[in-house]
Amino acid sequence: MRKDNAFSLRGALKDRRKTMECISERNKSVCNCTYAGCPRKYKCCECLHYHRRSGELPACFFNSEYERTYDRSIGNFIRMHAL
Repeated sequence: MRKDNAFSLRGALKDRRKTMECISERNKSVCNCTYAGCPRKYKCCECLHYHRRSGELPACFFNSEYERTYDRSIGNFIRMHAL
């Protein structure tokens, strides 16, 4: 991607985030994160971006047993599916 296109895309995404409403009330029924102190709980967009930046996956990608380990690594995700 050309550099000027990257800046245009970033600007468009920032504008879109300003207009998007978080539907955290609706997300409560599908969020399986057990980390009590998480500031991104029920805020799927923020959670996904946070974990992606860290090279991880959010809790909703894991079953209950693996989610409780708080190991959000891709390796842990693969181990879960190797069973």
